[in-house]
Amino acid sequence: MTCLLNDNVQLVDLPDELILMIMNKVKPKVSLLCSIIAIGNNRLEQLALDKCHSIDLTIDYFQSPYESLMTRFYTHVAYRIIDNIQSLTLNIRQIPDIVSYVEKNSNGILPNLIHLKIMIGRQSHRTGTPYTLDASRSGGNRIISTVRCSTFMRSIVSLELENDCILPNIINPDG
Repeated sequence: MTCLLNDNVQLVDLPDELILMIMNKVKPKVSLLCSIIAIGNNRLEQLALDKCHSIDLTIDYFQSPYESLMTRFYTHVAYRIIDNIQSLTLNIRQIPDIVSYVEKNSNGILPNLIHLKIMIGRQSHRTGTPYTLDASRSGGNRIISTVRCSTFMRSIVSLELENDCILPNIINPDG
């Protein structure tokens, strides 16, 4: 069998269906978006942008390039997809950043966001018990206040929390 070196197939040579299958395999999705958006290939960008209804910004693997990836996300990607996001999954530590970004760049609201999922961590690494964000503690109180008092929450119809997590009264600040 003869191997032809000039017959290399590049990603852009593939049909859209195959490219979409490949894109669906990339985890975390924010990594895909940061790699495809603003690289100058309109076809790949459009395929990626068409998939931006559900965004998972959680990056929980050890020694992840979290800071540089999120910086690129906020500077090159977020403004392109902000009106498309219907479902958003965040780590709790990302809430102040996303709320701040949305307040500065989108009048405080993601216009089509209806579902928010907050990932906190299944168990404390010290005790093995489920996390509880207690509003009486300063860290939990700051994050809860950031979310509760933000216009970011206006359009949310569905709020989901990671399993085994207790988060007191986040949607209705009066209840």
